[in-house]
Amino acid sequence: MSLSGDDVTRLARAAELSGWSFGVVGPDELMATREGDPVGFPRVVTCRRRGAGWAMWLFESGDDVTGEGVLVGEVTGGARQCGRALRDLLGRLGHAGEGA
Repeated sequence: MSLSGDDVTRLARAAELSGWSFGVVGPDELMATREGDPVGFPRVVTCRRRGAGWAMWLFESGDDVTGEGVLVGEVTGGARQCGRALRDLLGRLGHAGEGA
């Protein structure tokens, strides 16, 4: 599957979720951040192109995001399907991280 720059932006829009901030890092990568504990050290999920789909990597507060974090999901399909899957994952991660 090949996504254009517009598709990457569409994927980010489909993934939008309250509490998370999104950025298109490049044609093959999105980054979602949520304020962590301590303040100033966000939780980060990167969504990177991998083969025919996208892999989602979790970085906890304070982790070095230049490497690979914990693989928390993979998804294939169009931009909207991938965005929805990312939004579902972020929803679960947001709830899991609250109050911890």
